[in-house]
Amino acid sequence: FVNPLEHTKNCFGKALRKIRWDKKISQEQLADNSGISRQHISRLECNNDIPSLETLRLIAKGLNISMKDLINEFETIYYKPLFDDDLKVAENNQSKKYFLAKNSNSQKK
Repeated sequence: FVNPLEHTKNCFGKALRKIRWDKKISQEQLADNSGISRQHISRLECNNDIPSLETLRLIAKGLNISMKDLINEFETIYYKPLFDDDLKVAENNQSKKYFLAKNSNSQKK
């Protein structure tokens, strides 16, 4: 069972770190650009905090991206495990169907 609050914190931290690294911006630079303390950015990236809407706005401004882009990156990471799990379930179900069909045909002979 995945705790939704912990999953949200974890995925936002990963999204923020990924964007920051892709842009080659340090936590200190992001803090200067956004007006948010470096410690708060660190807490967000270490999955210890969830940002308010105002913090999201300031982070997006500091990264020079739209809030939509920031949220899209978060959603990509947030839903990825769910899609991966769905694919595994679908693959397993397909394998079971193939196995059952193959065995039922061989038993009829």
